[in-house]
Amino acid sequence: MKKKILMIFGIILALLLIGVGTYWYLHYEKPFRDRYSANITIAGTAYVAEVADTPVTRIQGLSGQKKLRDKVGMFFTYASPGKYPFWMKEMLFPLDIIWFDQDFKVVEVMKDISPSTYPNTFVSKVPAQYIFEVNAGTAEKYGIKEGDIATVERH
Repeated sequence: MKKKILMIFGIILALLLIGVGTYWYLHYEKPFRDRYSANITIAGTAYVAEVADTPVTRIQGLSGQKKLRDKVGMFFTYASPGKYPFWMKEMLFPLDIIWFDQDFKVVEVMKDISPSTYPNTFVSKVPAQYIFEVNAGTAEKYGIKEGDIATVERH
């Protein structure tokens, strides 16, 4: 009888651990499951980013993502500099948006953009080729400002 109870307890514990692991994977690792990533360093701070470099991934962006960990973001890439509009469609948390030129120089930083701004769009004042979305407050916390030069290493 004791063996049966211990076996049932073990099975329940194993199922619980599998459930917790699955929950964590689906809710916290979502940005890195299916797409490659990049390491980005700005103002001496290193970040990890999901890369959005196709029309589909750019449109989806972070829409529906529940949250981001600190020093994690989404890095949008384009073939050439331009004025690319960004929106907060289906966003669940506010963002800072950082625009870079073709040499990875920060050309604009927009802070604390709220999901409630949708359907408004946000565009840099000057053409940009790369855009980095991070948690609101990141630019302030880590001192990211116009003129900073980023280094980007894609995987």
